[in-house]
Amino acid sequence: MKNIVVCTTAGTTAEWWFNREDVGHPTWDALWRACTTSLGTIAFGSFFVAVIQTICYVMTKVNKYVEKYVSKSIACLIKIAVCCLKCLQKLMEMFNFYAYVVVGIYGYGYCHAAGHVMSIFLSRGLLLVEEGSLVSMVLALGVACVALSTAALTALIVSQNKDLLPGISYPVESAFTSGLAIGCGIAQIMFGVIEAANATVFISYIENPHALHNDHPKSYIKLHDAWVKMGKTEVEHDVAERFEETEEERAAA
Repeated sequence: MKNIVVCTTAGTTAEWWFNREDVGHPTWDALWRACTTSLGTIAFGSFFVAVIQTICYVMTKVNKYVEKYVSKSIACLIKIAVCCLKCLQKLMEMFNFYAYVVVGIYGYGYCHAAGHVMSIFLSRGLLLVEEGSLVSMVLALGVACVALSTAALTALIVSQNKDLLPGISYPVESAFTSGLAIGCGIAQIMFGVIEAANATVFISYIENPHALHNDHPKSYIKLHDAWVKMGKTEVEHDVAERFEETEEERAAA
């Protein structure tokens, strides 16, 4: 579900970026693509993460058995392997996130999108990681604030009206815990959309600044000024132009 939201948000943001005139309802169209033509791509990428998670789970269970009945030294090696696999899982999740953004922008399949993301990492990898880490930290703080605010408000309401939860031994504490979980879930969905939109804008500007200049000049000026202050240069030709030319050549052939 999270990956479908990423693709939908990326597709909607891309429609605004390129100002495509043939789109009537960009959000619904992006959601339809994410749930139909791009669903196999999303499932394929999620499969790799699921495999790593399964291996980590199995090795964790094996480690407990080995540590108890076989050898602690072997168990230590297994723990190191599990730690490496978890790091690989985090890297795969980050890579998939940007791959799904590319899928939402251009409609690529998973392998094509993965290769495209790899080329971005090779050329702008450090900048991409810095931007993503900074945004993730800010959004994580936002999720924490929303969750705590929801929990506090829920606990306050219940403390003033304890009859709202009859038969519960600790109504205020229960309300606080429930509010925390609900607030965290809602905030993660909300800020997940913001994170995906931000990644889409960032990648779109790296690859297609001229499209923004043509369609949304005021927004372009703000991004361009910030880009110049960082000492970066824009690409001479948009990636989307080369993509459209390739598609036209394929159609002609």
